[in-house]
Parts: sequence; C-alpha cells; structure tokens
Amino acid sequence: TYGNIVNLRIVQIGYEADTERALLVLNSDIRYVLEHADKYIRPLQDKGRKVCLSLEGNGSGLGFCNLTDSQIADFTAQVKACLELYDLDGVNFFDRNAGYGQVEGMPEMNTTSYPKLIKAMREAMPDKLLTLADYEEPTEYFGDTEATGGIEVGQYLDYAWSGYMSESEDIQLLDPWEVIDLTPGDAADLGMMLPTTNHPRRPIAGLSPENFGYFAVPWYPAASDFLMTAQGFMNVAIWDMMGYAPNNTIVWADLISNQQNEYEMSWGMVPGMLWAIFGDEAMDGTYMYNVLVNNDQGGLHYGELAKDW
Repeated sequence: TYGNIVNLRIVQIGYEADTERALLVLNSDIRYVLEHADKYIRPLQDKGRKVCLSLEGNGSGLGFCNLTDSQIADFTAQVKACLELYDLDGVNFFDRNAGYGQVEGMPEMNTTSYPKLIKAMREAMPDKLLTLADYEEPTEYFGDTEATGGIEVGQYLDYAWSGYMSESEDIQLLDPWEVIDLTPGDAADLGMMLPTTNHPRRPIAGLSPENFGYFAVPWYPAASDFLMTAQGFMNVAIWDMMGYAPNNTIVWADLISNQQNEYEMSWGMVPGMLWAIFGDEAMDGTYMYNVLVNNDQGGLHYGELAKDW
C-alpha cells in the first residue's frame, strides 16, 4: 500500500498572455497517466486510496497569490472539469515555483487571492478532497483572517501538512500549535536539536490540529549524513514520546523506486525508522518492507515505480 492520499504531480497553473487566463497545465506524462486511469489510478482508488492533482506554479509569474477574481473563477472551473473527466478525488495546493516578482508585467503577490481560490474550489467541489502544503511565504499569513479578507482558510480544507522535505536538511518538525519552550541545554539533554526553529509557522485559521501533518520525509540518499546520524528521526521520536503528536500522519516526498543509484535501499531504511517510532499506531513496517522492497524470493523490485511508457 502506498498511503491513503496519492498526489499526482506536476500539474501546474500557467498563464496565457493573449487572453490573460490562468490555465490548468497538464504535461504529457500527467496526461498519459490520466488517459490510462484504468491501469495507473483505478487500482489505487479500488483499495480506498484518494488520488488527487497536486497544483503548483510553472514560473510564469502568475500563481495562487496574484489571481484576479475572474481568473479564480475560470481556473476553478478548469480544475473541476478535469477532476470530473478523469474521476479524481481532489486537489492538493502546493504554491512553489510560481516565479512571483521575477516576470516583468505580472502582478505582485497579495494576501487575499490564495484564500479566495481555496474557498472557490470548496464551493465548486464540496464533495472533493482539498489539501494544502504549508510552505514559505504563500501560506505564512493564513492564520491572520484580517489579511485573508475574513476567510478562515482551514474551514475549506480537509488537511494541511508541511511542505518542507529537503534532502539538504534533517526532517523538519512544524508544530504551529505547540510552543516547545526548551532551552538549548534542555534540548541537548533530550537529544533534540529543535528543528521546529528552522521553519517557524503559525496555525492556519479554522484548521484543526488533528488535520495537520507536522513533518514531511525526504528520500535521503543511502550515504546521506542525515540518514546515517538519524538526528531528524530521533527528534520525531522524542516529539512523539513527549505527547506532542496529535495524529499519525506521515507525508512523503515523491515516491521513488528502490533503484540502483544513490538511493539504494532507501525504501527499507527511511520508512523502517519511522515505523519503529510510531509502532502499532502506524502501518505495519514489516508488511511495508516485504511488499515494497522484497519479493517472495527476497529479490529487489527495481523499477517498480518507474515510468513504463
């Protein structure tokens, strides 16, 4: 099993200069997967998984944070039509790579466009799953309803989670609701480096703490110091043991195959550390390991998640 929610990416918001429209951009790979849903999507949905589109920027200078009301209405209609056409379960918003301020003639970011877009999507698709990656400037003001034009963004979301999953840093714990007031000495005694201080976030207005994913996990290369020292994994374990974890949500970076390169055996090492932390409350680590890494003969499933067209 590959998780409860599978987000297909990259699906982008683009810009058509002649008409000034915000366009839903489906690249050739996404189109192939969608047009062959019986092979790639229905088997996941048949097992109870939700398959959604992950909407991101494409460097055009237009993104979720600088849309006009008419662009919001138009883009929402395009997304709804796509979900209905391919029988998908929802949308994940991940505002990155939009190119704000980098393209001449494009409007500046504002604090009401993104909330309006999320609200419009919910109203247009009340039965679809709406999730959000909390990441950098586009979402940092979502706790301030005055800035968002009175919109409580969390009221329109099913889930939100950390968008920080870099291979160049330890696992980052984002806990907007809990103030972990530990001195550096106390933190050292706990074996904790307080990674929450790297990306401090504020609660999203209207969102329950139980519906937030507090950390996202990269697929570290097998020789990565972050994997070898496992400091980030230990921090997550301590955070959980101290009673700060309100749920068992784990967010993963892009799925990879257990391939013969620098990520060799990451499928076994990275999930194995987390299953050990969450124990019986999470998925069965032995089951995950046997299904995804080994076959019945103990061989490796090279290329299991690789592109096959």
